[in-house]
Amino acid sequence: MIRALLDFILLGFIGWTALVVFVAYKEYTVPEPSGDTQAIIILGAQVREDGTLSLQLQWRMEEALRQYQ
Repeated sequence: MIRALLDFILLGFIGWTALVVFVAYKEYTVPEPSGDTQAIIILGAQVREDGTLSLQLQWRMEEALRQYQ
């Protein structure tokens, strides 16, 4: 019983470690932009019904424009 529990914990730790290594690898191997960017996608914020931007979206838009230029 204890052996099975320890095996389960070890398997979970190995899986978690593999996930962290995979995400870190993907994060550090993203190619640099080539400089001819034609579009920016900004996710996760709200545009109100009247077309105005939420405060969070306004901040994200300003940062995206700063990085785009």
